[in-house]
Amino acid sequence: VIDERTTEDILNAIADLNANSASLIAEAKMQLQAAKVILRSALKESVTPQKGWHYTTLNKSCNINYGTRVVRSRDGGTIYDVYGGGGATFKMDTYNREDCLVVARFAMSKQCTRYVKGKFFLNDSGLTVSPKDGSNLSQTLLDKILLALNDTIYSFGRGSAQRNLNMKEFSAMKIAYPIDPTEQEKFVSFLDAQLAKIEAIQSNFDTTITLCNDLKQSILKDIFG
Repeated sequence: VIDERTTEDILNAIADLNANSASLIAEAKMQLQAAKVILRSALKESVTPQKGWHYTTLNKSCNINYGTRVVRSRDGGTIYDVYGGGGATFKMDTYNREDCLVVARFAMSKQCTRYVKGKFFLNDSGLTVSPKDGSNLSQTLLDKILLALNDTIYSFGRGSAQRNLNMKEFSAMKIAYPIDPTEQEKFVSFLDAQLAKIEAIQSNFDTTITLCNDLKQSILKDIFG
């Protein structure tokens, strides 16, 4: 069913969405460029590390927590999604994780890190990482660091038929973060703002695709209606 919008209305709506996306992209580029200067200065390996930053490895500052092996035929249920290194596979009636970032351990794909919202069950093909007591690293910043290091983590995969995470290399992976909790919060807030812009741009493009489909029908209606 075609709504009451004219072809001109739809074209104007598409133009407005594209202009809004262009503005969001331009703003994000400027902010990200400024952040790169700071991050590159802080994260580069040098004889004199950046003041106020902690340089360490994953196993020194974090706990690596494996999922639990389950199978659909024996453990399947109806309430909570079961995740491994990829998407949800089946459901169970119990959960062992909530609102956390999952790293693929077995059968890795290029997108080997993902944030899963809500309660879910993590099987043994995935793992989660949490800060150790005394590390002064926030979980929210750790999640962002791991997401940023997705390609590095994928490079630790070994095997031809099935790519599995080399835990020795993963555990020894270098990370760096601001020591001051307030500075950590600033980084998280900045990254959340950028991700929100990306989601807004994605929403604009999704709406544009829908409008383009409407535009096709509107043009046909104008000609043949």
